[in-house]
Amino acid sequence: MTTPAERDTLSIWQVVELARHQDRPYSMDYIKRLAPDFVELHGDRVSHDDPAVVAGVGTWRDMTVVFLGQQKGRNLSERVARNWGMMHPEGFRKALRLGRQAAKFGFPVISLVDTPGAYPGESAEERGVASRSRWLAGTRRVPPLASEKSSSIQAILATTGRGVQKPT
Repeated sequence: MTTPAERDTLSIWQVVELARHQDRPYSMDYIKRLAPDFVELHGDRVSHDDPAVVAGVGTWRDMTVVFLGQQKGRNLSERVARNWGMMHPEGFRKALRLGRQAAKFGFPVISLVDTPGAYPGESAEERGVASRSRWLAGTRRVPPLASEKSSSIQAILATTGRGVQKPT
């Protein structure tokens, strides 16, 4: 990758390319480094698990922390299995479930955002992805991922969304 001195001399487009680089760290890379004892939790307790969402608990700086993130996968088989990091409704519900547990027990939440967006397929629409997307868009009250008893940190790992093209 690059050194801090090299990053200071990059153009805006070079920064975008670096953020999209296939060998850059993904959510699980950061989580494993921050909390080697991380335990991934699965399922939304309504229908099934969404492998695009990594959620679980681990110890960071002698504190139990809830980690949430999207995982795209490193190779084609992992990307297919994780739906390229595009969340289904089950992923939103899993994140909310873990956020509620964090609030209940006073655990901080660390969210690592690395997504191209929610899965746009018909099956996701049938299971309520639009209502979850409105929460993210701010048109509905967002259910808290943390409370007065706990804190929350969000980090953007790479470019998100679609349609960003190289300037001509």
